[in-house]
Parts: sequence; C-alpha cells; structure tokens
Amino acid sequence: MMRPGPCGSALPALARRVLDQATGRLDGKSAAASTARRNRTILANAMDYAIELGLLDSNPIRALKWTAPKVSSQVDRRSVVNPRQARALLAAVRDQQPSGPMLVAFFAVMYYAGLRPEEAISLRVEDVIVASQRRDVPDDQGLGRTAPAERDAR
Repeated sequence: MMRPGPCGSALPALARRVLDQATGRLDGKSAAASTARRNRTILANAMDYAIELGLLDSNPIRALKWTAPKVSSQVDRRSVVNPRQARALLAAVRDQQPSGPMLVAFFAVMYYAGLRPEEAISLRVEDVIVASQRRDVPDDQGLGRTAPAERDAR
C-alpha cells in the first residue's frame, strides 16, 4: 500500500498523467513504440528506486493498466532511397578514388538485392543467380514466383 501523502487518493491519477507524459512526445503526439516502452521502463525503475529509499510503499506505475503501443512494420517511403537517388549515390561512390570503383558492386547489391552489409560482404559468385538463369513458377496461391532454372547440388 502506498503511503498517504499530499496527493492522497489522487496518486493513481497523477501516476497516469506522468506515464502518459513519459510515453508521449512533447508536442502531444504518440511516441514511437520502442521509445514509449523504454520510457515506461525507466519510469517504473525510478519508482522501484523510490521504494528502496523508503519514499513509496508500492510502485504506482506498475499498478497501472498499460498496453504497449504496436510496433509499426511499415516502412516510411520518405526514408527509402528511390531509383534516381540510388543511381546518383552509386555514381558518387564510383567517383571516390581509389576504392570507389570496387565499392560500387558492394553498394549496388545492397540496394538492388536488399542485402544488409554483412550479407553483401559474405556474398559469393555461386550465391548469385542472374536473370538468364531464372524462371517463373506458380506458387500455392497461383501468383507465381521466380526460382533458379536448375537446381544444382551445392
């Protein structure tokens, strides 16, 4: 049980307001899901520390019903490089001497194949299937997908 204080029974309402402020942005909009979760954890840990110091008997933040915001898996198109920008970036990389020409393939495969840097680094010739070696095959939904023309044992 929490100690009675100057807020009395208003403590849960105050805790809710503090939590709402900690999990939102300064402009009043919702914070990103990861930010809201992190800030709630920090606030709850601060209240746990207040319990250790004897300032509270229980954690008012942990007593509140709170649902973490959903993480958006949608990519903001404004943050993705478009084809014109990709060509300009690859041209700028090519112009950097002496390593630029060698790095063009690295950055191009990251852009065109959607690889992460560590995947591009470990890419080998035998991992690459060029367009002439591909064929379209129907999938179980009848939509079709691209697959290697011949499957070889590796």
